[in-house]
Amino acid sequence: PWGVAIDDHPEEEDTNSRQKGSGHVAVYVVESEAHRICRILCEIDEDETNKHAAAARRWGGLRVVAGGGTEGCADGQGGNARFRYPHGVALCGGSIGRKGVGSSQNNNKSKQTRTRCLYVADTGNHAIKRVEFDGNTTVFAGSCAGEMGHVDGRGTLARFAYPFSLDVARDGSLFVADDENHSVRKITPNGQVTTIVRGAAPPPSVGEETRPEPGPGREERDVVLSHPRYVSVGEDGSLGISSFYMHRIYHWEPPSKHPRKRDVNAAQKQKAAPNVKGILRVLAGDRELGHTDGSGSSVRFNTPLGLTHDTLGNMYIADCYNNVIRRVNATTEQVETYAGAGTSEHIDGRASRASFACPSAVAYSDRWKSLCVTDTLNGVLRVVREMRPEDTSKSASTAAAEKKKSKRLRR
Repeated sequence: PWGVAIDDHPEEEDTNSRQKGSGHVAVYVVESEAHRICRILCEIDEDETNKHAAAARRWGGLRVVAGGGTEGCADGQGGNARFRYPHGVALCGGSIGRKGVGSSQNNNKSKQTRTRCLYVADTGNHAIKRVEFDGNTTVFAGSCAGEMGHVDGRGTLARFAYPFSLDVARDGSLFVADDENHSVRKITPNGQVTTIVRGAAPPPSVGEETRPEPGPGREERDVVLSHPRYVSVGEDGSLGISSFYMHRIYHWEPPSKHPRKRDVNAAQKQKAAPNVKGILRVLAGDRELGHTDGSGSSVRFNTPLGLTHDTLGNMYIADCYNNVIRRVNATTEQVETYAGAGTSEHIDGRASRASFACPSAVAYSDRWKSLCVTDTLNGVLRVVREMRPEDTSKSASTAAAEKKKSKRLRR
């Protein structure tokens, strides 16, 4: 399993009578090597007296939404659609963890606000696919023939190079981590693709023990984006961007005529970075791999991948080869280890004692107060949930164990 998205108010609550204190969330998971998108329905108990009990979360059967288990590139209904090693998935419309991204912010269950779909980063086909909830799949942007390149434009006129993940903003726009183009692309709801950040291949020194020599322009060169793998849209419209190769997390803010005071220096640096529309800076990490909490360049990651924000603006990071989940505080930007003991195993339990094996993606449910984690090398979907308010600890549990183990961390 790779990409994951959560619908906090799935369609079952519209069609079924709902008992007081109970409900459902739907989890969408990308099975990359099976070339398909799956859905798991989870029943939850919202009664404060017992909602934290493990027995209150009963998982429904896994259902294939789109993809037939065979790689290819084809539009179609359900199992007739074909993907080639898809990785990212995002839900547009309805109500997902972050207050209903891409939809109305109220609880109106009208037909208009409940029109929803999935978007999938079909990595191997260099395309973004749209999947309706009935399983009908079409190419939304990129080449339907799987042609790669870096071309802005409308719909199928645009070109990508191994788009790895995507997320949806409040207005329905998509942001795509275009890995081999070292870029972040924006797609409007009508399919217009533009490049908002264009980076470059990493310097040869990355991954070696020697550090690049200091010199004029060093700071500006360091902020260049390389190999973006995952993006997450924050409540304020900013982006978190992970670079697995640079072991960094970047922060992007959209252009503004009146930048905040803390952005003035960054705005001045943009004169040396004409390939960025907005403000791009390194939030945490400094090229060197490791496992160190802290802030800024003192932080160390080891192949950071999936990102997600909660409703308070905190960001969670799947730190793959450290086998942990990290959290960035929205106010202080301090990075801490949120869950995982750091050993490559499959152990449920208290968050500090639980173990993952290359967590690759995370999604946050505000209603569920939980993280869903695709634990890729263990081949399972995990849940990290907050305990009762008087208990400050967290726990991790296995939600679904019928996933096929993935052996591909890179193409």
